[in-house]
Order: sequence, then structure tokens, then C-alpha cells
Amino acid sequence: MAIFNTSVKTLALSILLFLSLGLTAHAQTIDDIPEEYLNQATMDTSAESKTESVSIDRPDVKKDTETEENLPYGAQLFRGQFSADAAISLNPNYVIAPGDKINISLWGAVNATQTTVVDAQGNIFIPDVGPVKVAGTKLGDLNTKVRKQIRTVYTDGVQVYTNMGTAQPVSIFVTGNVVAPGRYSGVSTFTVFHYIDLAQGIDHERGSYRNIELIRDGETIETFDIYDFLNKGLRPTTQLKDGDTIFVKPQLKSAAAKGEIRNEYRFEFANDVILGEDMLTLAIPSPSTTHASVSGTRDGVPFMDYLSLKDFKTAQIHDGDIVTFSNGETGDQLTITITGKHDGPQEMVVPYGTKLSEVLDYIPVDKGIVNIDAIQLQRKSVAAQQKKSLEESLSRLERKALSSAPISQSAASQKAQEIAFISRFIDRAKQVEPEGRVVVSGKDGLEDVLLEDNDNIIIPIRTSIVMVNGEVYNPKAVVYKSGKNAKYYINRAGGFSDFADEKGILIYKANGESIPYDETKVEAGDEVIVLPKLKLNALQVTKEVVDVIFKIATTAAVPIALFDD
Repeated sequence: MAIFNTSVKTLALSILLFLSLGLTAHAQTIDDIPEEYLNQATMDTSAESKTESVSIDRPDVKKDTETEENLPYGAQLFRGQFSADAAISLNPNYVIAPGDKINISLWGAVNATQTTVVDAQGNIFIPDVGPVKVAGTKLGDLNTKVRKQIRTVYTDGVQVYTNMGTAQPVSIFVTGNVVAPGRYSGVSTFTVFHYIDLAQGIDHERGSYRNIELIRDGETIETFDIYDFLNKGLRPTTQLKDGDTIFVKPQLKSAAAKGEIRNEYRFEFANDVILGEDMLTLAIPSPSTTHASVSGTRDGVPFMDYLSLKDFKTAQIHDGDIVTFSNGETGDQLTITITGKHDGPQEMVVPYGTKLSEVLDYIPVDKGIVNIDAIQLQRKSVAAQQKKSLEESLSRLERKALSSAPISQSAASQKAQEIAFISRFIDRAKQVEPEGRVVVSGKDGLEDVLLEDNDNIIIPIRTSIVMVNGEVYNPKAVVYKSGKNAKYYINRAGGFSDFADEKGILIYKANGESIPYDETKVEAGDEVIVLPKLKLNALQVTKEVVDVIFKIATTAAVPIALFDD
């Protein structure tokens, strides 16, 4: 353990300053004391302090790398400020104990200056006066008590001034859930806070700030709560003695608060749950705060809720919860559905600005069953855009089909037939509803997108099947074979139909992507879609039909036949 190199010098300078200012709690003021006696008392005391001052043992301070919001409430107390105090930090309520040094000055009919130590019986000895019982006396009452005893001998013409030189040195054990448990040297005027600070503070992950015991001779004589000091200004009342033990008990249940608040900390509580109103008292939300998001687990299942501050007051906060306060307006919340194979909620209400990963953190899945690399997102706004684009393509197709003029009677007949086919095709295409897929999984992992209201997160299961659809004779599911290409699966489905475009093959990947067959390999969970081949002679609409077919195949994963007659 390192010893502060400057402790002796700091202590001596502090004593000089202390004695030069005096103790305002005494009945006698500095103005009443002759200067030569005050100087003499100051010189004697400072000399004693320089040679016998108490050293403060303290381990090297561990740098705190945690962010403020991760810290438990109360951790801000123990950053070295207590342990930096000089050993003479006395107050009028300090109780004199054996081992303390008392400075006494007499002037008038008798002139004398003396420094004496309180003996084991609690007395100091004054020549011509005898023993004076001072142990148990408050420092603020010391001068009155000594003066009263002296005047039993010197009744007139003698003035008295007393003060303390140094308090009794003590060794205190600090143990339990602190960073550096051990035995620490100090003085009895130091509080429990000083000695916890010397032990580098309470362990952030294990220690309690609300359940600390002071043990003396095997008995707990005081239990205190640091929250009482932080919130009410109440301090531990027991004066420490040599051999006392400070025991920091294990951390209680806790919940963290962050966001638009003044106290971003982790708060402890003794009960199984606390109400949101209790959290508000500790966290102190900003005036603009309107909502709170609560995330955690309930019965082993991830949980998330988004509440107005009014509703939050009656909400139950559990151990391990994280409460995020925000200043969102009414309606700034999102309803998210989660479908597929998982053990979490089917619907969640989250604050505006929530990302996909933040919701997935609260969706428990069995990784042996679920294909986490193929998570999909369906979004209504994307579906609406896809539907609009499809309708525009169908409108262009219809206009072009009807506007082309035949060049002969036979061509007119063929055109009429083809227009009838196109009309039926357009009618079927109008019934297609795009899925609004947003591809969020890929080779580089998950894209952490911001969620929108009514998004649907799809958690797919692992499968050993490859679906084959579109222009094949027998659309079916085929067992996946590693290394096999799209043609293998098409042949297993009866081969290409008469209307198939043998080069128009799309691979609909498990993660929602649609990729031409020659740009990717077929994997388990994929779908092979064979597009139809165009056989329109009279109508110059090939480009428009291809556009519609491709949009339907990629936005709805639905193969649509051009001719069904």
C-alpha cells in the first residue's frame, strides 16, 4: 500500500491553519487570547504535528473507465476526495477519546502552556489542578469543562484556552464488497466514508450502497444507507474506534435509468419490485421528459414497454431493468410485430428511434432451430411504394397494348387475342400485394436499421428444403443437396414448362433477396422461381411485360403466368 508522500507536510500546514483560526465553537474567542500565548500554542502544536502526525495508507487509485450512466448511484462519492482530507478535520461534535492530544494555555495570574495526552482512564493531568476527566466530552464543550475544573484551584485572574492537537490514530478494517479490502490507518475523526474511499470505493458490480454495517467487537452497532446521505444529508453517527470493521454487504436488486434525466445511474432497491414513481424520485427527469421505455425480462422472457410518465408512475420496475426517459410527443411510439419461430412477445411497443438490434435483443430464440442469418423485415411503407410502382408499370402496359394499331386483318385478329390475354394478366397482376420486404441480413451481418410503425420482423426457421415454383411442370419442395445448381432443382420439379424462359430464373434467398440464378448459388431455404417466356407477336409490349413480371417476382415472391388458357 502506498503512503501519500505529502501527508506529513499537508497535515502540519493544516494544523497551523486550524490553530491560527481557532475553534469558533469554544466559549473563548481568539480575540480574548494574548498573542504571545496563541503563538506559543501554535508553535508547540505544529512541532508535535510534524513529528507525530498520522499517515494515511491508501492503495493507488484505480482509474474509473465506466460511463456515468453505468455507475451505481453513490459511486460518485468515492473518487479520492475523502481520503485526501487532513487528519485534523475535527468538528465541535467530536467526542474526546483516550489517545487524543489536548493543548492547554493559561494566562493572567498564572502563565503556562501544556500539551497533554488523554490517558487510558480518559483523564488529562494539569499541574496544581490534578486529573480532569475529558473522555466522552464533545470538543465544543472541552474548553468550558477544563476552565471549570481549573477555577476550583485558581478562582480569579486566570484565563484558559484549550484546543485539540491531533485525534487518536486508529486502524479500521474495510471488507466485504469493496475494491481493495484491508486494514487502513487514519484517525477517529474520519467517517465511514473516508475509510471506504481509502479502500478505493465500493465494487460497482457486487457491493451495496444501501446496506453497510459498522461492526465492533463482533456486534453490528450501526447500519447505514448512503442514499440517506445523498438525498437527506444524514451521516453515520457513530465515532470510529481502533479495530472497528466496516462491512459492505452484497448489492441489492437494481435498475438503471438513462436518457432525459439528471441522475443517470443504476439504483438499488431492497424489494422485488419498485414503482416507477420511486424511480422518478431518484432519477429526476428533465422538465421536457414525457415518456419512459422499460426493458428487461419477465419470467425469463425479454420484455419492453413504452409509457407516458403518468402511466410510468404505477409501472413495476424489476431487477435488471433499464429505463430510458425521452421527450417524445404523444404518438411518438412504434408498434412492432414479431412473427416466426421465437419465444418472445408477438407485439412490442417501442419509442420512436428504436433500432432493429434493440428489439432483437429482447427476442429469445433457439439458434439450433432459427436461421438468424435470414431475419427479414416487412415494412408497410415499402409495400405501398412497391404497389405504386407495380400499378404504374401495369398502366404503361395497358396503354401501349391498346394504342398499337394492326397493319392487316389477320394481325388485327391476333392483336385482339393478345389484348385479351394481356387484360387477364393485368387483372391478375392488380391483385398481387407486395410484401414490402427490406433486406436486413447479408454476408456482412445484420443491417441495424431504424424501425417504423407497424414493421413486421420475421424470424425464419432453418430448413433443408428448396422450393421450386413458376414455369415448371410440377412445382414442389425439393430436399437440399449441397453443391447442386438451380437446374438440378428444376429437373426435380419436372423440368421447364412450355412457357418457361430457361434463362429467366430467379433465386429468392432465405433472407428475402431476389438474385438471378447465375449470380448466386442455391442454399437451403431458398426458392427457385422460373419466369414465363413471352410469345407476343402483334403487340410491342415485351419490355413492359417483363418489367411487370420481374416486379411481381421480386416484391411478392409470386410467379405469375402470362397465359393460363
